Amino acid sequence: FGGVVVHWVLYGSAGHEKMPAGLIIENFLMRAADPDTLFKVVAQPSRIARVNNHNHEFIPGFFAVDEANTLVHHNTSQKHSPSANILRINHYRFKAHNHWRGNLKRRMARALFVDEDAYAANKTDQGELDRLKRYEQFLEEQEASSNARHDDSALRFLPCMRRGFASRTPPPSADEL
Repeated sequence: FGGVVVHWVLYGSAGHEKMPAGLIIENFLMRAADPDTLFKVVAQPSRIARVNNHNHEFIPGFFAVDEANTLVHHNTSQKHSPSANILRINHYRFKAHNHWRGNLKRRMARALFVDEDAYAANKTDQGELDRLKRYEQFLEEQEASSNARHDDSALRFLPCMRRGFASRTPPPSADEL
């Protein structure tokens, strides 16, 4: 085979309004009940004909499989029977409420005044603003469903991560450059 499909498991805010101190994996322990239908593919580069963001087109004779060794076609980035029993990507999409809402508010503010002329004429991109409002509603629903189940399985990696961070050389200060 040319690659293995790895489904996302979406993690929510775990009720945090602001980003708490500490690592993401120790603070955000609430996730969606089921794996997301979206996935990424871990691929063997020598077997890829054309790269795609989620799934790839493989050279003839090669293809992607899921963790159950089932063929997944290259022209999709969603699989409607996702599984993440062996492999998964922990996707911390939402983090704290103020984090993801702040990102969305900045995008909305940009839509309000598209360019200097629009700003001077006090014109807004209403279509983009409406799209972002729909997106906000979608995110609210996604965030709520991403807090359905407690999952602290990533905590087993915490000691190794702490050792890794402790052994890193800090970046040089501006004076040292």
